[in-house]
Amino acid sequence: MKKRNLGQDCSVNKISRFRMKKSKKFWITPSVVLGFIAVSLGLMSIVPAENIVYAAPPDSGSVIPTLGKPIAHVTLSNGTSETIAYLELNDGTPVYCLNPAVPIPDGGTSAQQDKMNAIWQKMTSEQQGLVNNIAYLATSQGAASNWTLYAGARVAVWEAIANVTGKGVTSIDDAPNATSVQAIRGYADSLTSQAKKMALKPSFDGQTVKVTVGVPKALTDSNDVLSKFKYPMDKIPNLTTSITNNTLKLEANSNTKIGSNKISYSSGLSNALEPFIYSTGGDGSGEFSQPVYAGTDPTPEEFTLNVNVVLDGSLKIVKKQTDQDSHQGSGNIAGAKFDVTMYLSDGKTVDTGIDGTFDTVNSNGTKTGTVKFSKGVAKDVTTGKDGTVTIKDFSPVGDIAKTKETYVPSPYTLGHTDATGTLVNDPMQGAITEDSTKGTAQLTFTDNKQVGGIKFKKSGFYNGSDLLNNGYQFKGTVMGVKDKDGNVVAQATLDEKGEGSTTDNPLSSPLVIGQTYTAFEIIAGAGFANTFAPKEVTFTYQGPNQVIDWETVSGTNTEVTGDVEFEKTMQDDKDGKSSEIEGANLSIYYDGDVKDATGKVIHKDGDLVNLKDGLKGLPIEITEGTQDEEAVHDVEGDLTIRIGKDNKWQIKHLPSANYKAVETQAGYGTSVSTKVYKFSITKQDDKTQVIEVNQDLPNQALVWNAMWTKVMEANSSLTGENGAKFQVIPMDDNTKTAFVNYGFINNGDTATSGTSEGSNGFTQAGLTAFYKIPLGTKPDKDGYIGRYQFKEIVTPEGTKTIVPINVDVKLNVNKDGAPESYTFKFYWSDSKQSIYEETYSTETLKDDKVLTIRPDLGLIADEVITKPAITTTAVDASDNDETLGVGMAKVKDNAKVVNIDPSTEYTLTGKAVNQSDGSPVSDKEGKQVTSSVKFTSDPRGNASIDLETPEFDTTKLQGKKVTMLETVTDKNGNEIVKEDNWKNNPTQTVSVDKVSGSTQVKDSVIKIGTNVTMPDTYHYKGLVVGQKYTVKVTTASINHSDKTIPVNGQVTFTAKESEGDIDVPVIVNTMDYAGSDLTFTNEALYIGTDTSVEPIHKNNNPKDPKETVHVNKPQPHKDETNSPTAGIKDDSMRNDDKDISSNFKLIGDSSKNQAVESDESYQAIVNATAKNPYVDKADNNQDFNLNTQTVKRGQKLFYVLTLDTTPYDQTSLVTTMGMEDTIDTSMLDVDVSNIKAYDASGKEVVKGGFEKKLNGKTLTINMNIFKSIFVDKNGVEVSKGTEGAKEVKVVDTSKFPLGQQYKIVVPATVKSDAAADKDIVNVARQIVINANGKQLSMQTETRVNKLKVPGENLIEKVLPTTGEGKAALALSIFGAALLGLAAYLKRNWIVSTYRKTVRKIRK
Repeated sequence: MKKRNLGQDCSVNKISRFRMKKSKKFWITPSVVLGFIAVSLGLMSIVPAENIVYAAPPDSGSVIPTLGKPIAHVTLSNGTSETIAYLELNDGTPVYCLNPAVPIPDGGTSAQQDKMNAIWQKMTSEQQGLVNNIAYLATSQGAASNWTLYAGARVAVWEAIANVTGKGVTSIDDAPNATSVQAIRGYADSLTSQAKKMALKPSFDGQTVKVTVGVPKALTDSNDVLSKFKYPMDKIPNLTTSITNNTLKLEANSNTKIGSNKISYSSGLSNALEPFIYSTGGDGSGEFSQPVYAGTDPTPEEFTLNVNVVLDGSLKIVKKQTDQDSHQGSGNIAGAKFDVTMYLSDGKTVDTGIDGTFDTVNSNGTKTGTVKFSKGVAKDVTTGKDGTVTIKDFSPVGDIAKTKETYVPSPYTLGHTDATGTLVNDPMQGAITEDSTKGTAQLTFTDNKQVGGIKFKKSGFYNGSDLLNNGYQFKGTVMGVKDKDGNVVAQATLDEKGEGSTTDNPLSSPLVIGQTYTAFEIIAGAGFANTFAPKEVTFTYQGPNQVIDWETVSGTNTEVTGDVEFEKTMQDDKDGKSSEIEGANLSIYYDGDVKDATGKVIHKDGDLVNLKDGLKGLPIEITEGTQDEEAVHDVEGDLTIRIGKDNKWQIKHLPSANYKAVETQAGYGTSVSTKVYKFSITKQDDKTQVIEVNQDLPNQALVWNAMWTKVMEANSSLTGENGAKFQVIPMDDNTKTAFVNYGFINNGDTATSGTSEGSNGFTQAGLTAFYKIPLGTKPDKDGYIGRYQFKEIVTPEGTKTIVPINVDVKLNVNKDGAPESYTFKFYWSDSKQSIYEETYSTETLKDDKVLTIRPDLGLIADEVITKPAITTTAVDASDNDETLGVGMAKVKDNAKVVNIDPSTEYTLTGKAVNQSDGSPVSDKEGKQVTSSVKFTSDPRGNASIDLETPEFDTTKLQGKKVTMLETVTDKNGNEIVKEDNWKNNPTQTVSVDKVSGSTQVKDSVIKIGTNVTMPDTYHYKGLVVGQKYTVKVTTASINHSDKTIPVNGQVTFTAKESEGDIDVPVIVNTMDYAGSDLTFTNEALYIGTDTSVEPIHKNNNPKDPKETVHVNKPQPHKDETNSPTAGIKDDSMRNDDKDISSNFKLIGDSSKNQAVESDESYQAIVNATAKNPYVDKADNNQDFNLNTQTVKRGQKLFYVLTLDTTPYDQTSLVTTMGMEDTIDTSMLDVDVSNIKAYDASGKEVVKGGFEKKLNGKTLTINMNIFKSIFVDKNGVEVSKGTEGAKEVKVVDTSKFPLGQQYKIVVPATVKSDAAADKDIVNVARQIVINANGKQLSMQTETRVNKLKVPGENLIEKVLPTTGEGKAALALSIFGAALLGLAAYLKRNWIVSTYRKTVRKIRK
């Protein structure tokens, strides 16, 4: 047998072999050698020492018999005999013949390896192996030197293949050169037995065995041959196999290939038999020349074992809800997610071999999905509908599964609570067991169901969390929680802070997430009414890390307060009447100590209640009456109350406490009550919020008496007169009310003079007496509480009525408003002459002590009467002068009438007439202007009356006079007195003014726009003060011609004086009239607001300079400087052009960007420079001004363009505003990217503010910030929805303000190849287009420069200039030579060539 192929033997799955012949040579690389050595060294370490490997015999050679030394003779089964002689190859290898009785020549014969030998081919593989083993055993045991052994091997071979050759050994006949026949037989039998045993395989060969990953599997060989199978052939990846004696141990891990695969072991290094069978003498049939066999290797045997590697390790995860209140439900939780990490049995090393997708099943074994492990880790392993998930057959048995819950669905918590209420979500771990024998490993997790909880926070509706006093308590308040069916499922009792909650134990809370409950109050605390508004509370899931969804329910209870009303009643009131009393004070005191929540006294018994003592959000409020701060000087805010309307004191919001009330100041006209009234404000029930207290405080009215004697003056004597009846009459509403309320009318208000007995015992005639005349209760603004008049209502025949006597009673109060005394003053009603005066103190006026004074006025006599008369004065009702304005005027006439009946009603009638002829002045209906007024004469028969006419139009009365005529008639229409003098009665006459009006514009110039407003001041004269007028301006004349445009100017005003000014805002569309004069015409003045009627005055003068405005034209400019900043902050260069125009006129400050020229001056300069740019002389120009100057190639110029927007504003609606500059691009390079623009302040305009484009010779620079508006067909801005409106983009004046000058600096460079001696002429123009598409183009000045190139002639080209180097000198010499040659050759061509060359070199 040939040596095994070492290279192939080292392969992974299958060990292959190759033959290596001694005689062969081959070339190898160093790497092959090194590889071969490494592998060989490895194999040497595993080849057993007893396994002898011989060198392979030659491919060909000779078979040489040992002659003359027969070992033995045998008889064959075909009856022939055979001599056994020792045979060997010419290299000394023993060989064994296969076909007995086939000769080999005595001298030997040739031999060639031939595995196709017919005899060999007829043998079974088992026979081939048996023959090889016999030959191997014999050779290896020394057959070369032990011929007995050799002979035994020959016999054993023949017997092994007797069925092939038909020649078995019948007997061994002798053994001449062997130990003995028996020894040969013994060797033959032994070799056969050994050879057969070498072919024996383990008892489990070819079987199928199941290996559970993680569970070692041991197989015992009952044939006891396992130990010789040392060489694994077929392997299963990562299946660990080991052979110990007769036991084969199999161990699979997570990396082992799952499923049925095979393993195989071989007993030798090679499994492929390479037989060393030789045909001799060229006979491949083996029938004529003996075939022989050389055995140098044992026949390798191989056993195979089918191994079914299975995963029988599963993990079941159970997710359960913690045992909680029955309202929360119970059971397993679907949708929970876990991360599972698999560790080897050491619990530390991740089993990365678990990699792949595995089925998951539910508790019934039904597949629910899959789980993907990546190197031992699975994410989001999710429980199914039954709350479990089993990862089926995925893990080696014995692995440790560490599982962490990562997600739980709503409404569960990620974990459960421990004894302290802390949420616990620790990982769990467990060893994987073998499902089929020990059941599935299980990890059970418990999670709480998140529950609801309510934290109650109760406060007072008004005082919040602060308890005002110990009459209010939060403690003991009971709150409840109802479910949707109205069942009370939870309660909470609040503490002294008003706080409390439902249970904080999540295991016992009945409040379910997702459900809505009603929080309500069951019992309110002391001092509070149950006004807590039930509140719906819906518990929402707060995420997996929160055990309880605490919802805060804040609410208030209304503090119980008291509303107290004390009503002051008058015992003297009759028939249900009620006198209105003023001045009475009521004070409220504490009746007993009041303590705070801690027991500290905060108000002592007898303390005055203070307005500050109330609840914070509901302070004590006096709703009837007013707090009398001055009543108690040393206490601010004391509850001392001045009586209010309806004789009431009302105090609201008194806090819980005991109180007492006392009247501390008498009402005006009443006595003071000294009674004390006690009341209490305490909680009655849970519903009542306000304790109402109502109490009457009765008082008595103050009264007074009076008497006098009525006498008649006759013959210089005063005789008492009986029968005169007098009545005391109330002279103001207060006194009248007292008379009515106390029943004094017709019950003591009259007295008749009569006879009575005096204190001296004599009778006295004319005595008149009044008793218990009541005082009023409401003093007037002057402090009088009663005003009376004693009037004679029945006069005895033949006598005169006396002048009434007035009585005024004044209330005297101290500085605090408390009544101190009453002063009674009696006086004649007409002359006010005093008759009697007395003051009475209030000190004793308590309870029923009510009488004040009782004076005796003495003797009262009568008087006489005279004849009536009238005088009048007329004025303008609007300003009280004697001139009526033009418009709707009124005349006010004051008439003084004397000597008419006293206290009698009359009518005064006034009529307006023309002073010229007495004809009536008519109103708009053609009726005479007339007015009447009723009046009553005073007690002595006099009166002063104001009469005012209705409005009448004085427009047609301008310059005329109006006289008022008056007549007085009595109530029966009888004429009493009149004034009818219209001819010459100046005090009764007024004049009518003449109206005039004129306007003057506020400014002489106006901007360009569609709706430009120009204020126009209208000066008026002769108007009616207080009358409305309208001024209207409708047209404007163009350049003082008859051609007009419509304008809109109108204002309505009220004349404050007869002469004055009013501004009329006139709106003009000036877009088409730049440079024109506009004169406002058709100015009209109207009475009122109706302008459809004839005006009362109008103006229409198209040549009026005061009404003329000039529409400005823009004045764009073009200048050039030697600096990028020169001229951008001022207009000083305008003065550089003053030599151009003889009528040069500059308006504005040239030191700033606001100077303009007159239109004539500006246009003259533009025209002059257009005709001849050199008209601008440089001698008066500033140094930086380059206009008309000579420039050089490469020189930088800076063109400064002035964009003039001063005539424009936001109403101009400009769509294009910019400059168009004509650039001589053959002479200039323009740096468009560095063009900059500056506003009037010199600040650079934001980047992108101007769009700059150079197209050929035309440079356009336009404003580039727009907004969208809508305009009508005339280009006037309108709203979006206006019919016919179109959208246009106009310059956004909010970001690009118009009304100023913008300076644009254009940098340019004279080209290096610009033509010499040529003018660089530049002119620009300003282009403005409005929203109506109309364009205005204004040309600037024309600017010029001369380009002068030094040496731009032939001589200068040739001769070197000062400072030129050797190169220039050589160039010059070269040029001179060319120049000389040019005289004889083609001079034109040479000169042209030279010039081109020079230009290139200089460049």
